[in-house]
Amino acid sequence: DKVVARLKDRIEAWTLLPKGEI
Repeated sequence: DKVVARLKDRIEAWTLLPKGEI
């Protein structure tokens, strides 16, 4: 599902980036 893929990408981005950047 494309939506799931997008959520996965966002979760990965959140994990990589510092929480202060969100």
